[in-house]
Amino acid sequence: MKAFYFMFLFTMCLSPTFAEELTWGTHREVIQSNGPHRLITAVQEQDTEKLKTVWTKDLHETFAARGWQKVLRLYETAFEAEGLTEWERDKILYAYQKKDDRSGKITIKYNGEVKGELRVRLQDGTWLLDEN
Repeated sequence: MKAFYFMFLFTMCLSPTFAEELTWGTHREVIQSNGPHRLITAVQEQDTEKLKTVWTKDLHETFAARGWQKVLRLYETAFEAEGLTEWERDKILYAYQKKDDRSGKITIKYNGEVKGELRVRLQDGTWLLDEN
């Protein structure tokens, strides 16, 4: 039983959420949130042109092959299921956890509740989503 508690505490201490306090800010304050914020904006506005600017080159090619309207519909369905279509974008907070100089993770918070994490990568001077 002691081994279980040790491993649990050890894991919790290594988790970035527990090991360090996250610094929260709006999309204007956390530049690494560029991709996630534009994804939310694109889906809420049903804008395929904005949607095309969200992902890294590899994912952009994958989504282009699927068709941008289809990708938009997939994200609209997912956002509706989670209630994200009703979010007020200026009330969304982001926190960045650095992996290295060109990548990391964005944590998203709305109404005081953490909603999820997304990997981001710096590519051609812009922070983009590195997962779908």
